[in-house]
Amino acid sequence: MKKYILLLFLGITGTLNAQTKELEVPNVNVYPLRTKWCVPACAECVLRYKKINIDQCKIMKYVQEEAPGYGGFNCCEEIPNFSQHPCNNIVLFSNAKGGLIDILMHFGNIASKIWENSLGTDEIIKNLTNDYPLIVSWDLYDGSNSAHAVVICGIKNGDLIKYMDPNGGGKFDLPWSEFHYDPEHHWWRATLEIIACSSRGDCYPCHCYNFETDGDETGYNCGGSCWACPPPPPPPTGNCTDCVKNNGESEIDCGGKNCPPCTDLPKELTIENKEYYDPYPYDARIRATKKITAKDNTTVKSKGEANYITEEEGSIVLLSGFKVERGGTFRTQMRDLSEYSRICPEWICETGSLDKIVRPRGALGLYDLLYAVKIEYKIYDEQERFVYGETRAITRNGYFPLWNGTPGAIEGTYWLSCSIYFCNGMMISFRYQFVVKGYSKSTEASYTPETPPLFSPPPSNDTPSATATPNFTIIPNPNPGTFQIETNFPLSAIGNLKITNLMGATVYETQKVASNTVQLQNPAKGTYFVVMILKDGAVLTRKMVVQ
Repeated sequence: MKKYILLLFLGITGTLNAQTKELEVPNVNVYPLRTKWCVPACAECVLRYKKINIDQCKIMKYVQEEAPGYGGFNCCEEIPNFSQHPCNNIVLFSNAKGGLIDILMHFGNIASKIWENSLGTDEIIKNLTNDYPLIVSWDLYDGSNSAHAVVICGIKNGDLIKYMDPNGGGKFDLPWSEFHYDPEHHWWRATLEIIACSSRGDCYPCHCYNFETDGDETGYNCGGSCWACPPPPPPPTGNCTDCVKNNGESEIDCGGKNCPPCTDLPKELTIENKEYYDPYPYDARIRATKKITAKDNTTVKSKGEANYITEEEGSIVLLSGFKVERGGTFRTQMRDLSEYSRICPEWICETGSLDKIVRPRGALGLYDLLYAVKIEYKIYDEQERFVYGETRAITRNGYFPLWNGTPGAIEGTYWLSCSIYFCNGMMISFRYQFVVKGYSKSTEASYTPETPPLFSPPPSNDTPSATATPNFTIIPNPNPGTFQIETNFPLSAIGNLKITNLMGATVYETQKVASNTVQLQNPAKGTYFVVMILKDGAVLTRKMVVQ
């Protein structure tokens, strides 16, 4: 499940004052071929502005030690194609160990916090006046489902934002409205704000922000001279593990007087008689997986901000009584919530559902899987002969295709033997029977060019395997204009991806394919051609129908 961003944005801003403030932050360029190092480059910019001599390699060496996923590689080692190096990896815009907050504290004793929202011009001026540059995370609208980080270093005439962009290492100006939201480029998703810490007693000591339990703390960065530690959740009592919403529970097995608080997203949520102000804490944003209803006297106050977020298939319903006051901001969004919703509960009820029939151009899929960290599965035919199997690491909630019938499928009954491992240590195993229809030896050969194995491991280099014909398929096809491209070679082997209509006009084109999900902007219904030009010169074409 990929990200789907911003559907509706209604807002009225007040008159901007004519203040001007600029900080002389250094220009910092992302190291050559380190295409995912924008966050460490922004951290280097802030640290150097605070007179701390640091570079991105030192930052990434620390991240490599603290955040697993970089292997035993030297992140400062120069190799010909570093964009494929394991160290060309993202740094989390978060308070995780090895994340942006941790980097600033580790190298500069700079305390900071992250707001999962944008800041108004008054807040920007306030930070700059306090000699605090801001690091901003943009979600990008370039089809890559990726993000980018920049540093706000100035504001002119109360509205024109000056920022340092590590892609190019220069400074640029944008009006606040365009910096905040450019439908062709980006959306301001989150902000890192530097905060004061002290050993003099006039605010929380610096050790309260250092990702350790030290000083007089009684918990992780809390207690003693830090802010109070949150009370432990009450132990489950009664029927808090029966997977039924009962006994006054707020949601299934959580909330109410007797069960632990609900830490994960409900499917449906109704908000009423609420007033929202800015800054609005991200943890209290209005979130659900299916539907959110706002009714009665729900109000976004002047200069306030409310964010209603659902999953891709969710909906926002506004009933009589909802209003946004002049100067307030109301946003509805549809986006992948997996990065926010995987708060591991003590007890897991839902394990997803499976297809009963697999047909050509379809797949055996596991739907609505929550909190899994690994799936191990094997598929057998009626004679218990092994057909296909895989072990997959899971890092999100959602839908997972398991098998598309190739290779070797013919009509008949099959068995799925599956073990699912969950974030809380629980594991379930089961056997599941399903039916394959529409396959035979002839249809398999017929469909093979359109449906290569979905999960064939890619070659280790940037070119398709010499023993396999380069191939790709479009899933689903037909589609509404959003689809996935599954290849039997790495995406880095693609030099150009273009989509044309029947008249030959190009409706989409990119030379950097960073994700296998493509989303067309307002496509007309009809037939299109997806043209893929590989770096070795090979040209692949598939027909696609937009319904």
